[in-house]
Amino acid sequence: MPAWVTDFTGLAALISSVAAVISAMKAGAAAKELRPDSGNSTKDLINTIDSKVNSIGKQVGEIRSDAALWHSDLASRIRTLERRSRQDYEE
Repeated sequence: MPAWVTDFTGLAALISSVAAVISAMKAGAAAKELRPDSGNSTKDLINTIDSKVNSIGKQVGEIRSDAALWHSDLASRIRTLERRSRQDYEE
């Protein structure tokens, strides 16, 4: 039997080396997922989600802008009606 098999230090070094190689292979596969590849990678999915979130954010901003205009318009109309109502009541 080789000396490294009976020596715990050598055996630990071998196990560590095998674990390092396996980790490197897994890291390479994970790194590949983080590169765009025309729609199938994690990076592509993240980019798609990001684009949709930005689009929804813009739509929400437009809705808020429209709602503010409507609110302002309705407030103006209510003030006009209240003013007319007071004038009718005072006459």
